[in-house]
Amino acid sequence: METNVQEKTQNHFAFVGTITERKGVDFISEAFSEIISQYPNVVLHIMGNAREGAGSSYENEQISKLRKILGENLVLHGVVKSTELFKILDGCKCVLVPSLEEMSGNAATEGIMRGCHVVTFDTT
Repeated sequence: METNVQEKTQNHFAFVGTITERKGVDFISEAFSEIISQYPNVVLHIMGNAREGAGSSYENEQISKLRKILGENLVLHGVVKSTELFKILDGCKCVLVPSLEEMSGNAATEGIMRGCHVVTFDTT
């Protein structure tokens, strides 16, 4: 079986899902606030979010925090179809799954299918 996976970009990370408290997105903000000092070119792709400013108060707060940390290196894709999701994941090195409640989310499986490393909590 042949796969057509483009070369992974070392500094591209992905989060797939809605931005809610149970998804643990605040931990991504906390981590990237430390990561950015050592890796200023790090890029975070978020798929599944509402338009910037159109989400819940929690979503807007988290996007605002991430925007302050990453600036233009925060890429908000919104809701994407599977084919687009896979193209984006093909260019990412790692999928972040900091969920506080899910047993095993689709994002981890999708990331693994596209050759990404997966960072998760032991509660995921």
